[in-house]
This record gives sequence, C-alpha cells and structure tokens, in this order.
Amino acid sequence: MIAFVVRRLLISIPLLVVVSVVVFLLMSLTPGDPAALMLGPDATQESIAALRTQMGLDRPLAEQYVLFLVNLAQGDLGRSFVTHLPVGGELLRAWPATFQIAVVAMIIALAIGLPLGAITAIRRGSWVDQVTRIAVLVGISMPIFWSGLLLIYFFAVQLGWLPTSGTGTPAHLILPAVSLSTFSIAVVLRLTRSSMIEVLQEDYVRTARSKGLREWVVVVRHALMNALIPVVTIVGLQFGQLLSGAAITETVFNWPGMGRLVVTAVFARDYPMIRGAILLIAATFIIVNLIVDVLYAVLDPRIRYA
Repeated sequence: MIAFVVRRLLISIPLLVVVSVVVFLLMSLTPGDPAALMLGPDATQESIAALRTQMGLDRPLAEQYVLFLVNLAQGDLGRSFVTHLPVGGELLRAWPATFQIAVVAMIIALAIGLPLGAITAIRRGSWVDQVTRIAVLVGISMPIFWSGLLLIYFFAVQLGWLPTSGTGTPAHLILPAVSLSTFSIAVVLRLTRSSMIEVLQEDYVRTARSKGLREWVVVVRHALMNALIPVVTIVGLQFGQLLSGAAITETVFNWPGMGRLVVTAVFARDYPMIRGAILLIAATFIIVNLIVDVLYAVLDPRIRYA
C-alpha cells in the first residue's frame, strides 16, 4: 500500500506540470493587459511599459514559464499583481475558509444522501421514494446561487434565525454550507439508491437473510458496505468540485474564502493569483483521488495494489 501511495504521488508531479502549462498558456492568451488594467484608463504608454517590465510581462513566454517553474520548485508562487503580496500567503489565508465550508457541505451531503438513498432503495416505489426522487431532481436542477438566495430570504430575512453573510460564529457557516451541499446531496442520494437496488438483488444478500440475520444487519453490513464503492468515487469527485465551485457560494454569502479571491483575481487579470489557485485546486483533486483509491482497499478486501 505504501508503494502504491508513493507511486501515485510521483505520477501526480508530471500531471501538475501539465496543468501549469495549460494554465500558463491560457492566462497568456487571455485578452487584456494587466499593467494597463492596474494603472487605469488615464495611464501613459511609458508608465504601462515600465510596469510590464517590473512585472516581467515583457519577457518571452517561454522565459516567463521557466522562471515560474523555478520559483514554484522553491515554493514561491509569485506576487499578486494587485496586492503585491506573496500569492502563497494569500492562498493559505483564504484556503482554510474554503476547506471548512466544503467539508461541512460534504458532511451534510453524506448525512442526508446516504441514509435517504438506502431507505428509498429498500422502499422502492413507495411514496417516500417518489417524493425523494422529485427532491433529487430539484436539487440537481437548482443553481447554487438561487438556493443560496432562497435560504437567505427564508432563514435570515423572514425568520431571523441565521445571519445573512460574513463569518465569526458557527451560525455563519450553516447557510453557505447547506447551499453548497444541495447538488451533492442529490448526487449522493441518487447513486446510493441505484447502487443499493443492485446490491440488494445479489445472492449473498439473500443468503444473509436466509440465515435469519436481522434486517438492519443485512442492509448495513452486507448491502450498504458493498454499495459504497461507487459512492466513494463520486464523493471524492464531489468534494473536489465543492472546493473549486465554492466561488459562487462565497460571493453570495460574503464568505472570505479562496473562491471569492479567485473571482477578484480574474476581474483584475491577476495572473499569479489565478495560476496559484488553479494549481492548489488541482493538487487537492489529486490528493482526494488518492484517498479514494486507498478507501477502495478498505471497503473491498479483494482489491490489492502491487
């Protein structure tokens, strides 16, 4: 298992290099001049040229990329064009807030999606199943920003139970986490239901019931545990998407996370900040997928890694 983890980590290095090349090229081909945008419409060509030289934008593209890789190998993601602060420090300050909201949203998705998926699979065709399937359709179809606005209107404006935005207390985390989790709840629930329906028809489940085991033992230990492998896969992907897709939620709820930082960087053409954020998100995806692969071996002893 240790050899497998080390091998996957080594494979992730060229993958991150490819991501950095794509991001670097896309940022360079994006229309607009960061120097002109920073100085404003009244800036002279001389001042714009001086700022481009200061930021290294006048160098050849290949030289800029090599310098970026050399600095990246030293843990330096560059300095923000806007704040002139180290990108790594800015991301490290914003990352915990985004990670916090993504973790809570995933916990909510699992706490609701797994049991409801199992229940609807057991009671397939019942009114509970029908209502849940409609709720799943609504959850998948509803945009995150709209669900966030609805939550603010009902629970903050009308009922006054929770704050509308900001941070500081656990109450501030509830609405953005719930809003971010709506799509993941629907995905986890639907996949758990379909996987459970398939597993409940297997011979080993019928054998377990014929032995006189209690129904909850059959459902939890024999059916649900074997149905979790595809669910674990989608959970890993969903967690990565929660981290990368939190920008809308953070903007709606004024949450000081990495998503809002990236949105600001995009409008300001802050290339170092955008590159650093995308590389951090890509690294998170790789780590999450590695954890998912390790969980496969825990859930299914038949899986062996050389």
